[in-house]
Amino acid sequence: WQEQVVMEATARGYVSTLLGRRFPVLELRSSYANSYRTASLNLAMSVPVKGGAADITIGALRNLFLNKTLRELRWSVISSTADGYLLEGDAQSAPQAEEAVLECMRVPLGPRFEFSVPLCIAIGHGRTWAEAQDNLSSRL
Repeated sequence: WQEQVVMEATARGYVSTLLGRRFPVLELRSSYANSYRTASLNLAMSVPVKGGAADITIGALRNLFLNKTLRELRWSVISSTADGYLLEGDAQSAPQAEEAVLECMRVPLGPRFEFSVPLCIAIGHGRTWAEAQDNLSSRL
């Protein structure tokens, strides 16, 4: 995979994320100092992975904000981190909200980007952040 990414990046002069955001790596074509080429090689291999993770995170967050069930249940995203979201809502509707969240997370970029390996989603609920962390369960 890495060799293919580097070959494509060298030919194109850029690498892309899942959603097509482009990052230039023109130094791959250069015969200048080795440190520039090494930095570009690292960029060429890390952007598709890290940028793809960012694309997934952005897509999932968008889905959470737009989800009709979550809006009807009056649940809202109150915080996001690099690898998670904190939602707030009525405890009585937590089971329905949990299912809506899972729906949003399973295919975060829409049906065009279904992955060959399912995303593992950890979800928990509680009155506090610590309580929710103690109740985490992984779901596919």
